[in-house]
Amino acid sequence: MSDVVLSYGDALLRKAEIELLSGNGWLNDQIIGFAFEYIQNVACKDLSEQVVLIGPEVTQFVKLVSKDEISSILGSMNLQDKDLIIFALNSMQDADRAGGSHWSLLVYSKWKNKWLHFDSCKGYNHVEANSLAAKVSTCLNSPSSKVPPLVNVDCLQQKNGYDCGCFLIQHAQHIVQLYSQNRTFEEIPKLKEDTVKGFRKEFLNLISSLKDT
Repeated sequence: MSDVVLSYGDALLRKAEIELLSGNGWLNDQIIGFAFEYIQNVACKDLSEQVVLIGPEVTQFVKLVSKDEISSILGSMNLQDKDLIIFALNSMQDADRAGGSHWSLLVYSKWKNKWLHFDSCKGYNHVEANSLAAKVSTCLNSPSSKVPPLVNVDCLQQKNGYDCGCFLIQHAQHIVQLYSQNRTFEEIPKLKEDTVKGFRKEFLNLISSLKDT
């Protein structure tokens, strides 16, 4: 019997992913990838020309290849035309393995011409964020030839070693919602702790509702 719980676009969630969400599991690439695809299809339904979310697999590939190869990977996405580019960044350094030990969110805002890094364990993915920003910037029509500055956003911090993926998804939803309201990002309010605490249950309910459609 198949252990597939949900097939959504290019994403496939199995019983193992449901178990991770049901307990205190570290969210894997499959869960993050599904979340990004869902946000792109639903929250960004009318923003597809302005906003793109790039999931874990492509982000990891870009992070670990040379700058000369970046355009061949990202060229078809027309990143130079996007207002908002959102990456699911992890700490894995091995090109042949998925996962890692920590997730954070890296966002390029064309309006600000800045990279915004949302790290729920401040500083953990700083090196990875700087490296990825430098590589992807070669595909952007930045006003200057320099890599746009990277800002470590003051954001809500996790209090355990396993909820970084929950924070990543919530930050992605948060930044898309803020963009739809005010594209200048003059203020970026922090997530509320109660919202993050209830995330796993709400996300499981979402999966259940999609499964039944």
